[in-house]
Amino acid sequence: MICRNDISNLKTDINDKIGQKIIVKGSLGRSKEFANLKSIGMTKKEFNKMIRLESIFYGTKALLIGLPIGVGLSYAIYKAFCEGAETGFLFPTNGVIISVVAVFVLISSIMHYSLSKINKQNIIETIRKDNI
Repeated sequence: MICRNDISNLKTDINDKIGQKIIVKGSLGRSKEFANLKSIGMTKKEFNKMIRLESIFYGTKALLIGLPIGVGLSYAIYKAFCEGAETGFLFPTNGVIISVVAVFVLISSIMHYSLSKINKQNIIETIRKDNI
């Protein structure tokens, strides 16, 4: 029981960090690109929709990387520490569900944070600043 809970927490932490780094660094580092898109006529609604879709892709990518690693680590820890127990290896279904929900909750909150930072930027100043 203790092994499964610790491993679920580890998987959730790994997935959270991967998603957070990808979204915040990616969106704030691309401010010139976003300013160019807005300057040629992309509406705020279209821009927000694009960022949401991109965030869903990032969350899915983080889960596709993190879940197999987490399940593999779970099995490795079971083999190392819990093999003498009377129960066999149980797939951590609850941990996977918690990880998926946590990743998408965190990705959506990070997305809202990034959008608020990006929407506060002046288009002309952003383009001018990056050209100097």
